[in-house]
Amino acid sequence: EVYGGTAVSFPKRSMRLSFKNIYGPSTLNHDVFQDGGVSEFDQLLLRPGSHDAPFWNGAEGDGNYLRNRWVSDRQLEMGHPAPRGEFVHLYLNGVYWGQFQLMERPNAAFMASHFGGQPEDYDALNRGNPINGDDIAWNQLLDAIDVSYEEVQKYLDVENYADYILLQFYGGNNIDWRSDSNWMAGRRREPGAGFQFFAWDSDLIMRIGADVDIVNFGGPGFLWTRDGGIQQYPEFLKLLAERAQMHLLDGGIFTDERVMESINDLAADMRPGIVAETARWGSGRYTPDTWEAAVQWMT
Repeated sequence: EVYGGTAVSFPKRSMRLSFKNIYGPSTLNHDVFQDGGVSEFDQLLLRPGSHDAPFWNGAEGDGNYLRNRWVSDRQLEMGHPAPRGEFVHLYLNGVYWGQFQLMERPNAAFMASHFGGQPEDYDALNRGNPINGDDIAWNQLLDAIDVSYEEVQKYLDVENYADYILLQFYGGNNIDWRSDSNWMAGRRREPGAGFQFFAWDSDLIMRIGADVDIVNFGGPGFLWTRDGGIQQYPEFLKLLAERAQMHLLDGGIFTDERVMESINDLAADMRPGIVAETARWGSGRYTPDTWEAAVQWMT
């Protein structure tokens, strides 16, 4: 299935593999990512790079296809749930369609497969709208912002949120980190279970420029700024400071050496296939050398 938002206008489109009873088995049972982890899927996505590709040049640097995967890998490295993925080549009816990121979709089935229970035990949101479950707890979280930090913690995984916004701040996600952007979150539908956020739409991070400041954007639901936002609570600012120190200093994942190492490792995974990808979609303008320069620009 073709899916997506603004990037559906690009010639290389996002694809979704959906396993449904009307076609056959309703799940795929296979260790797709060969890591011994979850191996049952109701959907898998094939992401083409979207704005982090040759089809959009509205930023300082060229696209290099790496950004969305880099962000999800950082969330996993932080110890939070995030979609796993890897680069693959796609053929449609024998026609080569390019190199894509094959990845999980963070819906209720994803949450259940990673944390137990059934999909109906979870709420999953996209842009604040339920794709599974409902938005009752989400609206209760929004109402809790101007009540107390204790009330907020009933509906929000605050450590996950702290790391999530640090990742957005570090990456300078000034186009896609907005309340109405393509963000995703999930929670178990039980008292005290907090929403966890996925850095979902991140194909423009570390691309606009090094001095981008999104601290006052607000993010999903304007949680950061709404009615004073979660930043009004000293307890959360202390937690945020502790997480920032851990990630930004002493070999943390946002220190220069670690960032460049993680980008270069990811680029090494994609490099063998970039010749075929650019031959398919480069139109003579975007070549392997263009891609190499775009990776270097990012580092």
